[in-house]
Amino acid sequence: MKNTLVIVRTHLADAPSFDAFDRYAAVPGLDVVFCCDEIAGPVETAGRAKVVLDAAAMSELGLFAHPRTGWLCGDYFYYTVRRARPGYRHYWMVEPDVRIHAEDLGAFFKSFEKEKVDLLAVKLSPKEPSWNWHATMADRYEAVHGCVFPITRLSGRAIDHLLKARRAASPGMDLSLRFAWPNDEAFVATELANNGFACRDLNEFGRTLYTNRTFRNGSIHPLEAMAEIPFDGMIWHPVKTAEPWLDSLEQSVAQIGFAEAGGPELVVDRPEAWRLATAGRTLGEQRALRHASIVPLTIARHAYAVRCWNRRRPELVAQNATMDDRRLMEVEDLLAKRFPLKDLPEDHRMSVHIARPDA
Repeated sequence: MKNTLVIVRTHLADAPSFDAFDRYAAVPGLDVVFCCDEIAGPVETAGRAKVVLDAAAMSELGLFAHPRTGWLCGDYFYYTVRRARPGYRHYWMVEPDVRIHAEDLGAFFKSFEKEKVDLLAVKLSPKEPSWNWHATMADRYEAVHGCVFPITRLSGRAIDHLLKARRAASPGMDLSLRFAWPNDEAFVATELANNGFACRDLNEFGRTLYTNRTFRNGSIHPLEAMAEIPFDGMIWHPVKTAEPWLDSLEQSVAQIGFAEAGGPELVVDRPEAWRLATAGRTLGEQRALRHASIVPLTIARHAYAVRCWNRRRPELVAQNATMDDRRLMEVEDLLAKRFPLKDLPEDHRMSVHIARPDA
């Protein structure tokens, strides 16, 4: 598979990153390299091959150095690796918390070797104006497309084209315009789809490689539980060890305040409400996490009270609030079944106030 290079994108010298690299490197004939976000400092890869994305690399490539490049601009990693390793037809980029749950990883990559596609991605589709990143692309393109970026594949020619487009737009940017700089998911899919490149979703090849259950954001698939799942050839995301994730949830819960001292109404902003809601579902699903009952019991009080925060569609506020109330009860009921009743307060249903942008 010398036509294919796998890029493991990371900003951490941690066990999940090393495990991901070593898992792909164990595939005979598959070339693998880290692309390390070193904008904040060096990442030591313990002798594993790496290419560096930092301020110097962005300057040499002529790219706008967005303050959150490492998070926002995953396509920059492709450009950096393409410059350092130019001899490949296709480049896969995979984040450490993606798990291709197949016994034979080589067969997964080989199955796409002959596909003459410039972009392979998950959840690739045209996007409506309600999509968060739509506004960053709509004024320059006839149609806006998007995908998600934890696992993608780009052809070498697509990377070269995208770099030219990003470079051409960079001179007009400065920090005051950073919110207008499109993210990787919007820019890559839209630029390629509007310029004649072949773009296809990973589920379009006669087999289902991911579902909304296996591939999601916000709530994890505990690494500890993956060992109990038979190999299914599916793409799972995010797969993470449970304890650090639970610790971060507990910290989030601790920062939530009450509307009034001692009052029953909890105040949480939209991103945290969404994160806690999706986390509540995961904790309700996983037997392995039952010992952490204090976290989901708190999370359940916030579940799904998110949509009414959406200012773009004010006509849907009442409808979505009703939906949120129903889903809140559904999640609480699920958790009540999963965890001992003695752990539940007598009246565990609490009203939730989502802090609005102008609050």
